[in-house]
Amino acid sequence: MKRVTISTIAVLLCTTGTVAAGPLIAAAAPPPLIAPLPDDPFDGFYAGLEFGGVDGQKIYTPPGTVFPLTAGNAVGAFGGFNFQFGNLVVGPEVRLLRFNGLRSASSQTDGVIDLRARGGFAAGDFLAYGALGWSWATIDDRAPFGSTDLDGMNYGFGVEYNITEAIFVGADYTRRDVSGISENGLDLDVEIDTVTLRLGLRF
Repeated sequence: MKRVTISTIAVLLCTTGTVAAGPLIAAAAPPPLIAPLPDDPFDGFYAGLEFGGVDGQKIYTPPGTVFPLTAGNAVGAFGGFNFQFGNLVVGPEVRLLRFNGLRSASSQTDGVIDLRARGGFAAGDFLAYGALGWSWATIDDRAPFGSTDLDGMNYGFGVEYNITEAIFVGADYTRRDVSGISENGLDLDVEIDTVTLRLGLRF
């Protein structure tokens, strides 16, 4: 019995030594987690700032005389919401632009508010769109024309590119055909064109 016990202990010691001396194999590290790209990168709220140029003209009727407006600078803010359905992107947008230098010899226009609907085609992080909506502005002229509130249609087009999931850049062209009645009863038609560069965030 004593011999069996000693033999058993010897076998166990040899086996343990062999296992201990064997190579240690480290567990494989898990693969790194990579965040998936969003399926609809343009979907949701967005807002930003824009800067560019503005020019236009005004027409008093009668007599139908055209007065060019000198070109100036445009700066402002915009915000909206996109609905993305595959490659189709649609949604409303509101923007406020302030003008510096949009004037004639006797008048000036300080800014405009645009409310519009956009619709476009997305390819990856690139979006091309058209826009249609309504605008409001005021032109201040010397007597007897006075200050005239204007409103009318706007239309335009633009492009956007997503630099990251949250940051995008873009360019936009918009024309506004707005009109009103001056203080001395004349019809006033004004064309306002803007070309702006945009920087925005998606939420």
